[in-house]
Amino acid sequence: MKMIENGAHVRLCLQHRLLVAFTLLAITASLNATPACGPGPHWIDTCPAGFDDFNSSAQVGLNFPGLGAFTLNLTGPLLIFRGPGTTVPDHHIDTEMVSMNLTGIFMGNPITLLAGDGTADLMRTPGPRAALYSPGRITEVPGDPTLADSFFDVFFELQGTPFGTLHNNVAHVDSGRIAFVPPFGYEYRCLNCPIPLFDPQGNLVGTVTSVVHLPIPEPNAMFLLGPGLALILYWRQTSTRNRNHRAELLTGQEVGGNGFRARFGRGTD
Repeated sequence: MKMIENGAHVRLCLQHRLLVAFTLLAITASLNATPACGPGPHWIDTCPAGFDDFNSSAQVGLNFPGLGAFTLNLTGPLLIFRGPGTTVPDHHIDTEMVSMNLTGIFMGNPITLLAGDGTADLMRTPGPRAALYSPGRITEVPGDPTLADSFFDVFFELQGTPFGTLHNNVAHVDSGRIAFVPPFGYEYRCLNCPIPLFDPQGNLVGTVTSVVHLPIPEPNAMFLLGPGLALILYWRQTSTRNRNHRAELLTGQEVGGNGFRARFGRGTD
């Protein structure tokens, strides 16, 4: 009986820790989905400097003469650095796409789209990714201080194509109208497509014909907490059945009242 009591204590401790872990995860997810700045009038003016780190999805249209037109479905992490909000010379925030790493499948093979020079300093930083520096700005919409026009001048590499690693020489202008940051639920689209694509030798091989880019929030807190609670309830039910089964064995209920001896054919009258 002592061993059973100790086992029950261990299970209760594990259940408690699991519930705490799922609760903390849910709280973290909820905080991650909360805007860092906005919404509200002139939210840009008081927005502090900081990072927006989230996943995103993108549909990228490509056209390669002689090969055809394609649509890439890409997903992956995106890191944005924001400078502090200001009213000089207008209501705006300077931004930088520090890093974007989107992956997908193209013609049956993995493909990766990379952007950003990797350094959060609102300037082109010398280094192996300097050519991928992608600055941006968020500017309040005149006449509606609750909204802002956001854009990035995105320079990128497209790795895994039949032509090798491709790049753009003209910035892809990724733009959307938003009411807060991170801008979950707001689409960014290419304003200046088509964008010429060049191979490592500088040959024009194709174009980006369209881009739709969507920031993705972290999973909803209840979405995370629900499975955790369900798992705990299942564990508790299973544990209860196991305890009842052990109790039946100890009291002989399962074998008609004669205990283990009767179960194994060694009972006595």
